[in-house]
Amino acid sequence: MAIGSEQHHVTAARALRAVQANRQAPKMRRRVGWIGEDHTEQRLEALASYVHSGAPHPVRLHPDLPLTGALDKRWRLRLNTAVEVE
Repeated sequence: MAIGSEQHHVTAARALRAVQANRQAPKMRRRVGWIGEDHTEQRLEALASYVHSGAPHPVRLHPDLPLTGALDKRWRLRLNTAVEVE
């Protein structure tokens, strides 16, 4: 995944550390996991297991938009917007 001129490699361990460090934003875990898997070839099994230990209700991919769109059951995430990764 390229962001600007830097290359970022998403690994399960790196993603899990990032979301565990931010316990104030548990919904972010789902967004990070979904984007990581949807836009890379990584499978983030440890992060997915961590997500499934939390609340069962879906959250919005974009928190300010309505709770509409397809539901990603793996990440318990309502896909209410498109995501573009450069």
